[in-house]
Amino acid sequence: MSEPILLADTIQRIKNRNSSLISPEQNGSRKLSLGLLSPPSSSSSRSSSSASASVAFESTRYITVPTDLESPAAFEFLGFTTERALHLYERMREKEFEAKASIDIISFARQWMRHSCDSALDSTDDWSLIMTNAGINSHIRDAFIAPEHQKIRLIQPLTHWLTEILETNYNALVNMNERILEQLDPTPKLRGGMLEPAQEVPEAPGGTLRLFKSVEFNRSVGCIIQDGSVDLGRLRSQSQTDFCRLAGGLYFTHQRWVAIHYSRLIEDACPLADRRTIEIHVPLEHFRAVNTWELNFENPEYKQLVFYSRRNERYPRELSKRRAGYGVISGPVAHNHNLHYGKMKDWNEITEKHLLQEADGNQEGESYLKVAMQHVWIREEVIEQLEEVLKDNKIFVTKPSRGFKLVPQPWNDASVKDE
Repeated sequence: MSEPILLADTIQRIKNRNSSLISPEQNGSRKLSLGLLSPPSSSSSRSSSSASASVAFESTRYITVPTDLESPAAFEFLGFTTERALHLYERMREKEFEAKASIDIISFARQWMRHSCDSALDSTDDWSLIMTNAGINSHIRDAFIAPEHQKIRLIQPLTHWLTEILETNYNALVNMNERILEQLDPTPKLRGGMLEPAQEVPEAPGGTLRLFKSVEFNRSVGCIIQDGSVDLGRLRSQSQTDFCRLAGGLYFTHQRWVAIHYSRLIEDACPLADRRTIEIHVPLEHFRAVNTWELNFENPEYKQLVFYSRRNERYPRELSKRRAGYGVISGPVAHNHNLHYGKMKDWNEITEKHLLQEADGNQEGESYLKVAMQHVWIREEVIEQLEEVLKDNKIFVTKPSRGFKLVPQPWNDASVKDE
């Protein structure tokens, strides 16, 4: 039997707070005030009185949520149109009957999406049309075609973006009951009878490099363990990247704007996205110890690495031997995603237009393009060495929606902003 999204006691508590925050069930779904679910923005705060918190709940914006986890309405919540959601639900039930076994809704949704959207190669393809044919809803489609996301969206395949969006929405469903209870009855941390103020990440000491990575809340869980140990496993890439032809590389950037751009596309596509930014302070000595290969666009090896890595092809022998001598590779972030490079015949076809860049200005008002840069740990043993280095209070979890305020006890972090 399908699990209910909200327990009866939670529904009653919402009604007791304010009956306008939730609507009666109708056709397998109900409307909820978005204020019950969305983390408050950086301009809001729970540090005021409970009366002001009630005002925040009385949002005029509502979101439709399913009553049950396995239902047409649940498929619709994940990101599909009403028509496609019904089709997928019926098809999933048929498959379950044939297999005489239950099928996980998120697995079935991912399978359909990957089958339907893997033809989106690069900017010459109509991503909006491909998503329309796959039954992806208009809210997600609009986020992808928004001008402010035109560059960042091409750093990875459409299927990878949509996988993250589906999983973000699925996690929101699974955690919705607990998340609402946290909003209804927050437990602010007290210090001397006063609310503990939001904390800042400490300044990076001299001789260190400050790096960032944006992830969804569930991927940040477990990075920092209460005993002080560090586990970066969930932060590793799940597909090939610029310098790794296989999954498993660990990517960070020293430019927070790069992490912000990535995060904003997900947030625009997923109203309930709850992002975290991982900040690490890496001693420069670590980069020397693991032997860092610093590349720029003019280096032929940079173009070769991107060409073969993104195509998931074996590196030429000399390139492979040289790459094996390094633990970290630093260089520009490639702009187009993997399948685009499959169209190329030679690595010399890679030009500066394939770099992720953003317009900026200097003090004289002249504009220029700044290039996004990345630092990638490419081997298991160097990632383990980084984990050891970061144990000494050099890794932090922050909340972008709260102005990158520090999560003081990340092992107790929850998918709700309750400061």
